[in-house]
Amino acid sequence: MRENCQIHLRIVINIFLFYFNFKFYMNIINQLKKNVFSLISIQALNIISPLILIPLYIKHLSIEVYGLYALSLALSAFAQIIIIYGFNFTANRAISVSKSKIEIQKIISSTRTTQFFLFLICLFFFTFISYFFGKGDKFIVLVFLNILTFIHQILYPQWLYHGFNEISTLKNISFIHKIILTVLAATLIPIFKIVELIPVVIITSSILTYFFLKLIKILKPEFRFYLKFITFKDILKELQNGYSLFISQLVSQVYVYSPKIILGLFLPLSSIALFDISEKILKIAKVPQYMLNQAFFPLLSRDYNLKIKKTFELRSFFLSIILVLIFVFFSDLIFSLFIDDIKTNLIFFKIMSVSLIFVFMSSYNGPLGLVILKKDSLWTKSTLFGLYAFVALISILIITDLVTLLNFALVIVFAELIVYLFSKKFLNDVSV
Repeated sequence: MRENCQIHLRIVINIFLFYFNFKFYMNIINQLKKNVFSLISIQALNIISPLILIPLYIKHLSIEVYGLYALSLALSAFAQIIIIYGFNFTANRAISVSKSKIEIQKIISSTRTTQFFLFLICLFFFTFISYFFGKGDKFIVLVFLNILTFIHQILYPQWLYHGFNEISTLKNISFIHKIILTVLAATLIPIFKIVELIPVVIITSSILTYFFLKLIKILKPEFRFYLKFITFKDILKELQNGYSLFISQLVSQVYVYSPKIILGLFLPLSSIALFDISEKILKIAKVPQYMLNQAFFPLLSRDYNLKIKKTFELRSFFLSIILVLIFVFFSDLIFSLFIDDIKTNLIFFKIMSVSLIFVFMSSYNGPLGLVILKKDSLWTKSTLFGLYAFVALISILIITDLVTLLNFALVIVFAELIVYLFSKKFLNDVSV
């Protein structure tokens, strides 16, 4: 009789535990679905906007002028990386785990002020650097204006909204901003046909969006832009906290933007335009994984669930394979959305698309693995190995005068493979 009671008690306890475990996992999945939906909305706008605007720019400005703009944007992009620094993960993580309102306000004020400090430095430094490219005054003005467009990163910092799990609010902001931007660009560019107008429209859209949001009272007090005086010591502390992630992000973006800068020194501006379009297409293809990274990160930071992580990792792998096949067989059709008459062989783009497989898989080793386990330095080391391979191969191409779109594509794929292999090794070593 006593043994039967014990058996029944164990059954009841197991049912009880199963119910609460099931409820716990369902809460995680429901929160994940909500975050993913908001991120889908944001990234859908990021997909639609280039599909509308890039063909418009090429049609009214010419592919060569758009190539000059793409080259200036490639140089300016390094300023954006510095402004964002590693805050999208470090400040996000700090806000997510913090339980004190005073501590959260301190994180927000110090991070925002540090970002603004970096913004001012980049504005003058990269404008000065652009003079040595020898592309004329128009190029220098474009670099200056492009960096000014990054005021959007300060007005609506991604780390702030993700840290508070207010991704739906960020979705609304992005929606309003993209609508204003698209309408202004589609109206003004065909009329004036001036390339400098592109960044001016982006800046105007960001400012109009901010005041519109204040007017309709969507912005919560903690999300409104303000700067608070902090010491230089506090700024250095913020920079030290995000240094490892900054280096890894810088390295990953070197693969994206430095090719355009190097190609600009050896190939026509039309080749830069083609490479830029390729990068835009692949960036759109990375959106699903980007959304999962951003939605998963706060959740896995609180509960590092390997079972759920492995499930989505396998799905991401199959998704990357499907995307590569689409780009291999339908590249001509995809590029026709941007350029009316394509005369260039797109084999370079087909090869570049293979890098998606390694990018998707590396995200589970790095941001969703080593970073969450607070092994940021190992993720940085992985990306540095990829950078070493990239720099070595690019140097060989320059020395041997073999700088072509095809060879650059091969180098990018190999560098991403190196990052994947080392990040996988480091994650396995940590997990053992």
